[in-house]
Amino acid sequence: FLWGQALMISPVLEKGARSRDVYFTAGVWYDFYSGAAMPRAEEEGVGHTVTLPAPLSRIHLHIRGGSIVPLQVPGMTTAFSRYNRFELIVALSPEGTASGRLFWDDGVSHNAMASGKYFQFQYIAKPGSIELDVQHKVHHLKEPLPLLDEVKVFGVSTAVQYVSLRRQAGLFSTFKPSKTFSYSNHSKVLYIKGLK
Repeated sequence: FLWGQALMISPVLEKGARSRDVYFTAGVWYDFYSGAAMPRAEEEGVGHTVTLPAPLSRIHLHIRGGSIVPLQVPGMTTAFSRYNRFELIVALSPEGTASGRLFWDDGVSHNAMASGKYFQFQYIAKPGSIELDVQHKVHHLKEPLPLLDEVKVFGVSTAVQYVSLRRQAGLFSTFKPSKTFSYSNHSKVLYIKGLK
């Protein structure tokens, strides 16, 4: 079943089953845990079924190419989890693009949308860059926004030699090379860490 537009959860529903047939709609899908692309249909634009092993230790979770999903490490309560850092999973489309949104409110207001007490971010990936667009901003939250700590980019077809981070404040930009990145040639995943 789909969870939103980006995530597909495929649990085993039969007792004792050791494999699971999973139907993938047209397009590229990635294994959520490894970032490896799933086998695609031979005919472009057509969905297909893949038989996957079903170990007892995990439920199959896949992310649709073209999606950006923000994640946050959970805390013991929602109040504590608000201080944990974020991670982005960027699942590239065949064209090298992706997008996603994050809604962040104060965690206690009942009508945050109506009162305007929220942030809304849009993440946009294009070939060679990932950008953040603040679509709605509130200036009076009691606690600071959690920081982005890690980005995983699925579907990067060639090895990455250099990653730079650009921070922009008003008209001025600063560039900083990132020394904490790695690339898996096997799974085609770029890992960027230590962004805080």
